[in-house]
Amino acid sequence: MFLKTLSLFSFYSLAHVKVAHGETCSGMTKQALQLKGRTTTLERRLLGSETLGSAAGSVGSLAGTDHPEQPSLGSAGTGGSASENDLLGAGQPPTAGSGSAPVFLPVYADQPLDERNSDVTTAIIWVHGLSGNADHYFCSGHEVTKESGRNHYTIDIAPWFGDTRVTGEQWTGTAGAGVSTYWSDSSWLEGGNVSGDSSLSSFDALEALVGRLSDRGLFPNLERIAVVGHSAGAQLVSRYAFFESSGETRLRFITANASSWMYLGPERPASSCSPGYDTGKDHTCSSFPRLDIVGSEDDRRRLVQCSEYNDYKYGLDLAGVTNNRWVENVRANSWLLEKLLNDFPSKDYIVMLGDEDNCNCNSSGYTNPSNCFHSTLTCKKSVHGSTCCDTYPDAKASNVLVTSCEAMMQGQNRLQRGLNYISHLREFYKERTGTPLEVPSHIFPGGHDNEAFYASKAFKNWVYDKAW
Repeated sequence: MFLKTLSLFSFYSLAHVKVAHGETCSGMTKQALQLKGRTTTLERRLLGSETLGSAAGSVGSLAGTDHPEQPSLGSAGTGGSASENDLLGAGQPPTAGSGSAPVFLPVYADQPLDERNSDVTTAIIWVHGLSGNADHYFCSGHEVTKESGRNHYTIDIAPWFGDTRVTGEQWTGTAGAGVSTYWSDSSWLEGGNVSGDSSLSSFDALEALVGRLSDRGLFPNLERIAVVGHSAGAQLVSRYAFFESSGETRLRFITANASSWMYLGPERPASSCSPGYDTGKDHTCSSFPRLDIVGSEDDRRRLVQCSEYNDYKYGLDLAGVTNNRWVENVRANSWLLEKLLNDFPSKDYIVMLGDEDNCNCNSSGYTNPSNCFHSTLTCKKSVHGSTCCDTYPDAKASNVLVTSCEAMMQGQNRLQRGLNYISHLREFYKERTGTPLEVPSHIFPGGHDNEAFYASKAFKNWVYDKAW
């Protein structure tokens, strides 16, 4: 049987090193998490399914079991049947991920990822936003860990989903690590394949990192793994939380201030749930018409204006998905999508939102509150004047709130979209199972601000509190 393999080998560099974006902090190290073309837990579910029958054979240990065998650096999988290779996306031209050249995920961490550590009980994966500033996210997160007094028992890690390929020597100063993952566009935030490598994706990278932390041979006393995403990072984490199938019970997903969310059905908030002004932190929505069914005149109008509103990444219409091996596997196996929908309510999933992430500088019909204007800043582009900044304070010169029709169907600003999404999950599962899904959520004081997100009491309780 063809079985892609995973090799994890980290290179530990000196603390306080110079980083890609220039930010440094005490405890920061650059490490290279080695990846190889590999089967995901999702693919293992496919290989072990009744649909495929005995052709799949045994696939061995799943990520998260006690010290699964880790092949040596540079090892390669052996060939298998054509049907299995086709399923796994094999049979492609040799790439950096499936050939002899090793590929690594660049990460910042405060402790080695390849050495046994019996002190660590908590692992936190801090996922950066669209600007790719993993260095800042690591330093901000690590500072919160130190302030909590839990740094001796916590490992902080910030993966870099960058747009630039670097060598191992450039990243860690250690020759032999190969080349890094990179994405030439923003597709990483929806689980997209690594540029030039169809055997690896950003979902694979996250899964490999979770798998490394789940290894009880390295972290025997680890009790919890928090995957924390803000902004574009929240888009990645929220979608990964849905598609991952590891069965790892120590996982908790915490997302904040995403520009868009993945809806689980064809329903969308009624127009009355998305007015063109700030509806505040107490906003809720109970009306979600199915736009794929002829309904009211308003629903017909919205469908005509935005016929692709439910395409992935905004929804689960997967027909046009390319360069995303996880999602393409789900599309090819409709029973698996049903299984994922059934499994999602059991995930430990949390949504947090900033009460002032309520700006929209590029929709002429939106009325921005006063907190969206900053007299000392110039933010581009904007239809409400250059002092309108919809991504402040994480971005002080650019407005990056997505205003496509697909995103606008979810709400007029990030706060409204997040609250509508929470309501969507409640109503979707009420209709599907008879039981509403009440996702834990919290509104913290602040705008589009990862530091305010981390500093909130609710966040600290959810990450560092022993009572998980």
